[in-house]
Amino acid sequence: METVDGSYTEAMPAHRDYRAYRSQVAGALRDILSRHDDGTILIIAHGGTIGTAFRLLLGSDTFTVNVGNTTLHSLTWNGGQWHIEYIDRWAHLRGL
Repeated sequence: METVDGSYTEAMPAHRDYRAYRSQVAGALRDILSRHDDGTILIIAHGGTIGTAFRLLLGSDTFTVNVGNTTLHSLTWNGGQWHIEYIDRWAHLRGL
């Protein structure tokens, strides 16, 4: 499998623990945010990655989020901190 830019990294090999996975997600977020410091960023990811990203960005190791398949989530940066706009929005799936 390849991404649009031709690279591919296995998300979570079976031998990795959560701390290593969390570190991988943190590195990816730092990279994305450093390259896109203004405007809107769209990230398409697995539910585990979404939950981990929320915990990292909100600074809470205990924050949990219900992540349904193809649902939408939005955070905004304002006043030096992240704010949740919505979590697990699925209105775009109505009628399917």
